[in-house]
Amino acid sequence: MKRVIPNLRPVVVLKALEYVGLALFTFVVPRTMGPESYGSFAAVLAMVGLLTMSTGLGAHTTFGRFVPEYIERGDHSAISRLYTQLLAVRVGIAVPLGGALSIAVILLLPELGLRTSFFVAGAFIVGAVGMTGYQLLFGLNRLAPSMLATGLSRLLLAMGVLGIGPDATPSQAVEVLFWLELGLATLALVWAAPFFDGSVLRSSVTDVREALRFGAVFLAASLLLATVWRAGEVVITVLSASRAEISFYSIASAIAMAVAGLLGQVTALLIPTVTVLHLRGESRRFEDWMATSLRYMTIMSCVVIIGVFTASDWVFPMILGPGFERVSLNLKILSIGLVPLGLVRTAYSVAVVHKAARQVVLVGIEGVAAFLLLTAILVPGLESLGASIAVTTAFFVSGARSIQRMELATIVARSRLGRSLAPAVALALLWVPLLPRLMAGGLALATYLGVATALGVIRADELRLGQRRLFGRSTEQPNSVREEVVDAPI
Repeated sequence: MKRVIPNLRPVVVLKALEYVGLALFTFVVPRTMGPESYGSFAAVLAMVGLLTMSTGLGAHTTFGRFVPEYIERGDHSAISRLYTQLLAVRVGIAVPLGGALSIAVILLLPELGLRTSFFVAGAFIVGAVGMTGYQLLFGLNRLAPSMLATGLSRLLLAMGVLGIGPDATPSQAVEVLFWLELGLATLALVWAAPFFDGSVLRSSVTDVREALRFGAVFLAASLLLATVWRAGEVVITVLSASRAEISFYSIASAIAMAVAGLLGQVTALLIPTVTVLHLRGESRRFEDWMATSLRYMTIMSCVVIIGVFTASDWVFPMILGPGFERVSLNLKILSIGLVPLGLVRTAYSVAVVHKAARQVVLVGIEGVAAFLLLTAILVPGLESLGASIAVTTAFFVSGARSIQRMELATIVARSRLGRSLAPAVALALLWVPLLPRLMAGGLALATYLGVATALGVIRADELRLGQRRLFGRSTEQPNSVREEVVDAPI
């Protein structure tokens, strides 16, 4: 069977555009629309986003796990059954929820009017339904197309709103949102159309029932991890009298979550490929893939930590103004938690491949329990810093339990985790009194990368392979979806 190396350049470009759009939407659109108008639009986005997430059904994980299995055994009809029936379930859930959302908009945001409430409901329905197509593309290992909506949605939405001009109203912004969601959903459904088979709607729902159970459990595991991130503001609100402390934690947490989400893509995008390796009984290659992704997640985490400790003390006062100094300290604490998150993400991917949902949920429960216990102890005295310490410690607990529950010892050993972490002692250079902070940070980063290379953690051959995948072109094209297999761990 012919194998091809997918070109990763479109994936990297889409991730870059996603973060450009996020920055543009966060800093430019609010200033253009004004606080009142943007507040109404932000409320709409929050409601649409929450409901869209609630109809996800864990389908991203489900398609990533089951579709490669169906491809491997040549059962393309099973892919059609799974996709068609999940799409029908999504439509059945989204339509009534869309009606309820329209009513909620009329009651909570009466200034938008009846017409706009219909556009809000429509944006949610078409976005939720279209998401099914993109999730199928992910399972088919068509990574770049599967990321199109997340990569371009905020950027295109910001451009659309800014194109209206400084007098853009919330109603006009909602219409832009609707047409954008409709366009992206149409594209996804057209791409996925070869796998739609209306005749299976009356056939057995065994596949979709199993998939829904599988996806729901992993969705629960993801929500447990998100709870540790998101509950910090709530805990500070309850246990602290200072509202400023909520801001300190919230800003730092938002930045740390953005970085964690980017690093998490390293393992998330590998799920279809490593599933194929597992199904073929290539356990050694499967473990090598997981070990390599864990190693580079750890390296990137250490680089981020050095960068945060180097620059945050002067960047945040410059951007946010005086009084926000504690954002920097919170971010330093939270950035350390990126290291064990690599283990948690690896455990999640292994659990998906091995269908070990129960173990990864227990890891999440143990992490949440550690977080709640520590916040009760630390937040009353340390406020936002206590919440940050609790979050980071909870991730270390989850990382340690991931090794045990998912039996990651072999993967951890092959990842050379100790060698990846050891050079991080270069952070000590930041406390040398005679060195300016930026010079010390540059030396620390150079020392880390140099020692990591000397220890064989960073390898030139892997970097060259990564460069080829980012900037080169594959000379072979797949004849079918079955052949879209990545050939080596990087």
